Amino acid sequence: MSNRPKLNRRAPVPGYTQSSESSGGFPVWGIVAIVAVVVVIAGAIAIGSASGDEETADGKSSTEVLSDAYGDKPTSEFRAVTVTGEALPELADPANDPAIGMAAPKLEGANFVNEPVSAPKGPAMMVFGAHWCHVCQAEVPQVAQWLDDGLLPTGVTATLVSTATQEGPGADPPSLWVPSTGWDQPVLVDSDKKEAATAYGLNGFPFFVFVDGDGNVVHRASGALPREQVEQYLSDIAPPAT
Repeated sequence: MSNRPKLNRRAPVPGYTQSSESSGGFPVWGIVAIVAVVVVIAGAIAIGSASGDEETADGKSSTEVLSDAYGDKPTSEFRAVTVTGEALPELADPANDPAIGMAAPKLEGANFVNEPVSAPKGPAMMVFGAHWCHVCQAEVPQVAQWLDDGLLPTGVTATLVSTATQEGPGADPPSLWVPSTGWDQPVLVDSDKKEAATAYGLNGFPFFVFVDGDGNVVHRASGALPREQVEQYLSDIAPPAT
C-alpha cells in the first residue's frame, strides 16, 4: 500500500478548456437561483483561500505541493507534441495485437513546466494516465512505488504521459495530481488534441506500452496490471546482463 499524499482540494490551474452551455429556454427564476448559488460558492472559496489551502494526507497544502514540485515555475496542463513515425493501431484484442513488432512513434514534447521530454528512449515503459481516471489514481502511485522499490531494470526508462485532461468535479488537475502520486520519472504532457495517446492506439486507462532497445513495441495493455505482469513485461525488454 502506497503512502502517497492524497489531495483534498482542487487548485485553479490555467490551461483548462471551458465548455459553454446554452440556457435554451431555461426559466428566468432558475437562472437567478443559479447565479445566487454561484455567488455563495464564490464567497466560500474566497473565505477558504483566505484561511489557506486544505491539507493533504501528509500535512501539506496544495500550494506547498505545487511549490515543492515546480518551485515558482509556471505550469500548463497541455503541451505541444510532435509525433514522428507511423501511428499504432488502436488496441482492440490484447491477445492478437497488430502493433507488436511495429516501431513505436517518437514523441517530442515537454513536461508541466515546459522542460523538453522525448519518448520512448528504448528499452522503455510508457504509462498513459488521466487525472480523472479512478483506476489511474490508484495504479500510478502503485507503479511509482514499485519503481521506487527497484522494479525498473537497469537500462530501461519509464515515462508517464499525462493525457485526456479535462475539467470536472472530483479530480485535481494533472500538474497537482502527478506530484501526489510520487512519480519521479519523466512526465510528458499531451496536447489538448491527445496526439500522443492517439499515436499509441490508446483504448483505455491506464495504458501501458513496453518498447525494446530497437524501438519496437513488445507489449501493450490497458487497465490496472499486477506487479508480476509489469515485472514480466519489463524483463522482456530489459537489456541482457553483462
